[in-house]
Amino acid sequence: MAVAQSSAVVKHVVQTMVAFIVSEPATPSGTNSGSSTTTFEDDTVLFNKISELTLSEFMVLMEKALRKLSSLNKQAALVWETIKGVIDGTNLPPHINAAVKKKMLTESFTAFLTIVELSHKQASLLMKARGVDSKATTLAELAKLYNMISSFAEIDEIALNQPETWSPVRGHLMCWMKSYLENLHARETKKVMMLLDNENWTQTSVAEEFQALVDTIAGESESSSQSSTTTSTSTSDVLRIGGRKFKVVSSLLMLTKTLSLYLTAANTLRPIAGLIASKILHVHITKIFSKFVFLIQVRSQAHFGDKEQFRIALSVPVDPQLMQDQNTAPMARFVKELSSLHRVLSQYLFPDQIESIFNNIVANLTTDLENLGGKIDMSS
Repeated sequence: MAVAQSSAVVKHVVQTMVAFIVSEPATPSGTNSGSSTTTFEDDTVLFNKISELTLSEFMVLMEKALRKLSSLNKQAALVWETIKGVIDGTNLPPHINAAVKKKMLTESFTAFLTIVELSHKQASLLMKARGVDSKATTLAELAKLYNMISSFAEIDEIALNQPETWSPVRGHLMCWMKSYLENLHARETKKVMMLLDNENWTQTSVAEEFQALVDTIAGESESSSQSSTTTSTSTSDVLRIGGRKFKVVSSLLMLTKTLSLYLTAANTLRPIAGLIASKILHVHITKIFSKFVFLIQVRSQAHFGDKEQFRIALSVPVDPQLMQDQNTAPMARFVKELSSLHRVLSQYLFPDQIESIFNNIVANLTTDLENLGGKIDMSS
């Protein structure tokens, strides 16, 4: 089969099928819109119709397209293997020497490769025509699309010994997944900030729902189910993780839902699992750490946020023993709160994380005190 003929076959199959699915119903006479007179990628009308499909309609189209293209590729592979077997056989005429055999094999494989490559290109054009709609795409829908495309691409990747980056349809799928992640992350980050902004930082009870969620994340679902059958209460004063007990605030419990959502997405959309992990580690943790800095800033303003309080703070002797004797010294109370924060964080965070938090605290505190100090006449 010539290369040009192979390309024509793939394009005709895809365009005829797509036109049938997205076009208006046929008239009683059986005539159609006539869109099959042009190639798929050149048909602007057809592209526009695909872009107007709902996601569910597009999923139906994509499933049928991939099934048809996969069947075409399998037929091409069968033909190639048959030709290869005949050429490699021992009963060929004497005039077919090694050079002729090599040429026949090369041309046959090129035709086979052309069919496969064109089928993947046509599938990617469907993705391109539909366009990304991350806000309207659910994880379940994206997972279904991912599984369909992976099943379609893996067969040819194995047959041609190609990496996953070879197929253009995977490239379009990656764009869809990244767009979904960015939309998910923007939405969840907004929720996290609202939770932290409205947190009153008092201990809250732990409902069974959250304990079960944490157990699932920590891989302790089995022990959780066993313990839940022996307890009659639906809440607890503490959150249990790996045999340890933690007092928690309400925002932390809600964050477990966010974490569970990210982990589910990472497990479902494996090609972007690393990106999802990065979002969790470098953004949400940063938001929480910045809250510690903000809390200390609030406490500093409470202790010496006006001129008189700041004057008292500056008048405290440097000697630690004398500072302890100053019961009204704002600085002494502030240092105590800083020490308490450091002691608590030291139990749960890495040294570099603690250092980062306190570097930001010092930077903010220095700026605030410099601004306040500039308003005070210390000579009076």
